[in-house]
Amino acid sequence: MLIYTLQQELTSTEEQHNDLQVIFKEIERMERFVRDFLEFARPPDPKPGHFDLQATIQDTLTLLAPRLRQQHIRVFQDHAPRAQHLYADADQIKQVLMNLMLNALEFMPAGGQLRLTTRVQEGKEPETSKRWAQILLCDTGSGIPPELLENLFDPFVSGREEGVGLGLSIAHQIVHRHGGWIEALNNAEGGATFVITLPAGELGEYARAS
Repeated sequence: MLIYTLQQELTSTEEQHNDLQVIFKEIERMERFVRDFLEFARPPDPKPGHFDLQATIQDTLTLLAPRLRQQHIRVFQDHAPRAQHLYADADQIKQVLMNLMLNALEFMPAGGQLRLTTRVQEGKEPETSKRWAQILLCDTGSGIPPELLENLFDPFVSGREEGVGLGLSIAHQIVHRHGGWIEALNNAEGGATFVITLPAGELGEYARAS
């Protein structure tokens, strides 16, 4: 807060202003690191409830709209009606979406496309009728380095030199605590796809899955 005040009130040279801006950005980076680490170390228990998945996706895109415009990212969507309603912690699922979208944007600095798809998958095992809701995030970035694919969701693994490597770990942890999982793969035509799979059931099914 003091640095922000200095930026606004001081009649400083351009060099001093740039120095204050660097300090401010580094403080923000450290705050993000501490926040992400605490969220990973002490994740809150999910508080599931009924919510509209498509509306949650739109809310996340709205939050990211300025950056999407700045980076010239075109967004395409294809949503299955049956995947619209979920029983999960809406805020935590929004955090997962935010983390994955930010990760995609980091690998499309010069523009690209982000495609969001929702669909329903029926249980593969004959003895269960469980349905799964899937969210696919497909980007046209540089893809996932092959050496990182196997351990991509481990803590402190990052494909960027300046990255902390907790965003994907937190997303993986949240989805796992909901009884689901995340998969990541490189697209043949370039870019990467992340697939979030969540149980599309009620509380009893949610509890058994987790």
